Amino acid sequence: MCVICVLLGVWIHEAMYALILPGWYAIKRVTKIDERFFDLLYLRMQIKGNPLANKRFNAVHYAGSSYDAVDISKVDNFMKLKDQSSLEELIPYSSHITDNLIVTRNHDLLATWQIDGAYFECVDEA
Repeated sequence: MCVICVLLGVWIHEAMYALILPGWYAIKRVTKIDERFFDLLYLRMQIKGNPLANKRFNAVHYAGSSYDAVDISKVDNFMKLKDQSSLEELIPYSSHITDNLIVTRNHDLLATWQIDGAYFECVDEA
């Protein structure tokens, strides 16, 4: 079986050489009709968009304007964005188990509750 696969691969590879002349003739005929044919194919490929995004949103996005690269190094140096701690570091939140029970990243359980009623400072003793 393996020998048959190897021989088939060699024969198919050799058969591809026979397609060079018909391919060259086909390209010559197409470019004689329209010499910009391959430029148009390339342009079509460029504006088709990302295939995954097109499938997900059932639409193709065409940008009406082009945007220059923006240098934010001055803003980044001024605000020190890389040095700020992230929200994940400040709040060790992982996921909810119930409405008022939370598991942290360290597998600790945190319970939350709410106290209703009037503030004791505002209640009259009378």
